[in-house]
Amino acid sequence: TSIGRFEEAEALYIRSTQARPTDWYGYLLLGIFYKDRQRYDEAVHSLNQAKELAPDNDIVRYNLGAVYRAYGRYEQATVELREALKIRSNPLFYAALGGVYYYEHQFPAAVAALETATDLKPDVYWYWGNLGVYAKWAPGNEAKSSAALPRALQLALTAAERDQTNYVLRAPVPDYRARLAHPKPQRPEPHQIP
Repeated sequence: TSIGRFEEAEALYIRSTQARPTDWYGYLLLGIFYKDRQRYDEAVHSLNQAKELAPDNDIVRYNLGAVYRAYGRYEQATVELREALKIRSNPLFYAALGGVYYYEHQFPAAVAALETATDLKPDVYWYWGNLGVYAKWAPGNEAKSSAALPRALQLALTAAERDQTNYVLRAPVPDYRARLAHPKPQRPEPHQIP
């Protein structure tokens, strides 16, 4: 799908599920394809089919949680991500769960989830960046924000230096710098929170 042949890719994924209807992996791939195209109803349907075939698969649960999060169905996202974490402790799953808590304005829970993610994998800049953002909103956690944002900036700069052709790695640097220059956030309206 990286060359833009989406209709052809979709047809291949569908054919895969038809050829092997009891194989969860084809439904997973189809669900991820739909999620990436923001076709959330179809993504939920495919991922639920994968979940029926492999209820104890953490990757299926994580992706279903990610779709629910993108869809704004936070309660369902929380359920799926917690189930994924019961199957396997994974920093990415904790980071995703923290994002759901943040969108629900459960800021202390968001901070706790991101702290776990950074404990499990301390070299991921965006875990630290999100921890810094979430901690500013959780009363009593401002010091955690002050520690996390410089760490996020340092890791992002190091990653960008290692791979100078990857501009995605450079994208958060101005945001982290701006947040460090303005430590007291103005509380946005709920519809403005990303």
